[in-house]
Amino acid sequence: MSYATIIEENVKKLCRLKKWNTPIIILLHAINRYNYHEIFDMAKKAKVLGANTIWYQLTHLEEFSFKELKLNSDQMQEVKSLLRQAREFCMHNHIKFHSFIDFELEHYCEDSGDWSQGGLLSQGCYVGWHFAFIHLRNELSFCCGLKVLGNLDKVNNFESFWYSDVYRRYRNDGLIMHKEYPVDMYGKPLYDKFCDSCDNHDQNIAMIEWLKKYDLLQFVER
Repeated sequence: MSYATIIEENVKKLCRLKKWNTPIIILLHAINRYNYHEIFDMAKKAKVLGANTIWYQLTHLEEFSFKELKLNSDQMQEVKSLLRQAREFCMHNHIKFHSFIDFELEHYCEDSGDWSQGGLLSQGCYVGWHFAFIHLRNELSFCCGLKVLGNLDKVNNFESFWYSDVYRRYRNDGLIMHKEYPVDMYGKPLYDKFCDSCDNHDQNIAMIEWLKKYDLLQFVER
């Protein structure tokens, strides 16, 4: 039995265990040159498996994968067409279609393959209020882009660091990095190449929308 088959069988088992629509099953697909033509089939597979939500995301390109995975302009046009078909299919089959892919397509740079370039510089990064990433070495990072802010071995616990003055300063640095380019504890800039294809832009946008909804954005100083 292949790994893909095992994963599908496990998803089916989870779906059979659902009561009152929980747990929520989300299928996330990272789209690149090798699988973009399967976008519509991915939506159909979500229905077969009984998933609640499907999430498409462009693949985060690195130097070693750029030539192999980057989509060309013709492929990107096909991606947009297939996504429209998948969105319509999901609508008719009661599958939630995460719309964050729209931001990525809007900010896509054909030359670099980046898909959120400039977004964080113009909006500021609010992710520091939403979650943190803890490495196996117990290094605490601002996000999954490995912006190391401290080590849990050197503090009492995660809670104390989360509410600390140090973390509060880094959160504020995230908002003004377009002006001052602050750095993490190792001297690495908070804004770097990784931010040009930010995996957390959906959370960033959601927090900005919440701030607007409750008329709190006016209190955020940038």
